[in-house]
Amino acid sequence: ILGIEFGLLSYNFSLITRFKPFGIFRNGAAGIWAEYRDHAAGGLAFTPPTTEGTLAGFLYQEAVAGPLVLQGALRFDAKQVTPEFENVSSRIGYIRERKFSNFSGSIKGLYNFHPNYHAGISVMRSFRAPGIEELFSEGPHLAAYSFEIGNPELGNETGIGIDLFLHYSGDLGKAEITAFRNDISGYIFPRNTGQLNYRTLLPTYQFSGLNAVMTGGEFLFEYEIFKNLGVSTTVSYVHGDLSDSGEPLPWMPPLSGTFGLRYTRNKLTLGTTVRAAADQDRLGEFEERTAGYVVTDLFAQYFFSFGQFLNTVDIIVENIADTEYRKHLSRVKSIMPEPGRNIKLLYRIYF
Repeated sequence: ILGIEFGLLSYNFSLITRFKPFGIFRNGAAGIWAEYRDHAAGGLAFTPPTTEGTLAGFLYQEAVAGPLVLQGALRFDAKQVTPEFENVSSRIGYIRERKFSNFSGSIKGLYNFHPNYHAGISVMRSFRAPGIEELFSEGPHLAAYSFEIGNPELGNETGIGIDLFLHYSGDLGKAEITAFRNDISGYIFPRNTGQLNYRTLLPTYQFSGLNAVMTGGEFLFEYEIFKNLGVSTTVSYVHGDLSDSGEPLPWMPPLSGTFGLRYTRNKLTLGTTVRAAADQDRLGEFEERTAGYVVTDLFAQYFFSFGQFLNTVDIIVENIADTEYRKHLSRVKSIMPEPGRNIKLLYRIYF
């Protein structure tokens, strides 16, 4: 499988080959992936023109032995970030070429102890190199209502994670529950400095790489109550701490979830989705508390064939009660709530 994608200032290339089944081994694959970015900022930003090249090679293999399925993956990443010129900035430090490389991988085991049930465990080692913006940003990010400052001293972000899950799938529905823990070294995130940039009157955020621990869980449930009528619900929660200080990790979402009801008859589907979140008062430094909310959406979809193509018409009413609410992960929440009542009419043709 060969893939090439071009953008205005970037392009990427991928090549994947699949292995033939052999004995207990199934679905094996290997490949390479490369990306090139040419970044240039203008206006009030002083981020230097910078190029970024990334190269990765990966290997995946699955083994099946009766009810037991083992999946293994290994990947090596290398990245080079090269500013157009070296410079010492009084605000962010020594701007120069940076190189990063490391391995990531995972081992996952699934055990099908019943035709409808399987349980599993996944252990992974993750790696992420900082990008251009995280290293060298020096200017306003208006969409995020912030003045962002990079950190040229950032190192590799690596982590060890473990997931435990139980999955059910039957004729009338499915359910899955997952618990996880991730220990991350050098976790990269924009940290509020508590200072205001007086040139732009925006709060200042600087990218940091600190040790962190995240634990949490997710729950998904879908069920067909009657013919053509189904319900679904999701619940998720993440608890994050800075390992060295024990302080709450910023930018953690509160307990949140959805509840959906869907009715389908012939070519018409009608439904509603309720989105809800609890208060978030477990805050990192300089973070603002956000109140919980409940928001209801409605939707209708009609599909039909015209010639050889599938066509759909969607009408969506988001936030039907025009509720004012703010998401904790939004950096503009202090000046602007989430959208109020919003009506969409979409027409799609599938080729």
